[in-house]
Amino acid sequence: ADWGNMVIRTEWDDEHKVYVSAGVEPWESWLLMVVYWAVGYAAAISTNDIWDRLFRSVPPIDDGYYWASFGACLLATVLAQAKYYWNTTDGGRAFRWFSLLAFVLGNGIFESLWFFASFDCIAVSFDLNFAPMAGGWTTKHALQFLVGFLSFSIYSGVAHSLFWGAFVLPPHFDGKPRNGKDKIPGPEAFLPGLIFMSFLWFVHYYVYGDMLGFTLCHMVADVGAQISDKIPAPWETSNKSTHEKKSI
Repeated sequence: ADWGNMVIRTEWDDEHKVYVSAGVEPWESWLLMVVYWAVGYAAAISTNDIWDRLFRSVPPIDDGYYWASFGACLLATVLAQAKYYWNTTDGGRAFRWFSLLAFVLGNGIFESLWFFASFDCIAVSFDLNFAPMAGGWTTKHALQFLVGFLSFSIYSGVAHSLFWGAFVLPPHFDGKPRNGKDKIPGPEAFLPGLIFMSFLWFVHYYVYGDMLGFTLCHMVADVGAQISDKIPAPWETSNKSTHEKKSI
């Protein structure tokens, strides 16, 4: 592939105010995802012992408030993905089971590591333990959480606009949306729901230290993203993935 030309094949969609991929082949997108996931793993093993904590985290399953929090996260995830689905289009691409399984497992796990690292990298400087429900909530805890969520928000905004939208996700603002309207709105139609969803995820993570529950919610979101966008399999071409309806 002509890697030097990849930026040229990313274009600005002035109508929806986003960068979109323009002819990036599926295998290139998958390769970029693998690199992104690998860097997420590297960030996790070097930030606040995230990789080890992921497998040591034990959610307080005997706490009713925990289940209320986790249930709120799942509900917000499903509603946010439904909003995204109805306000985007798949461009006629076929559904690929390979893409669903690989994306949900790979991105659900390794982008969650990115999320944890982006939150923890500044929040740990407060020298406070997370999961304050175990020992009481203070103003300093609230400030720690807000700073962590702000650092995540900055990372997420850059990653989703300049990586996912520009190079990885296939076009999903073309044509008519699934809600039957004549025009696909911009990200403002579903972005508030995604922000609220992320906020609840991080409240749950910060209060209960539940990394596995957070990762599960992320996997549910990625199921919704694949159903909505229908990411092509890496062996396809951009034309084939756009026009061929035969599923594998």
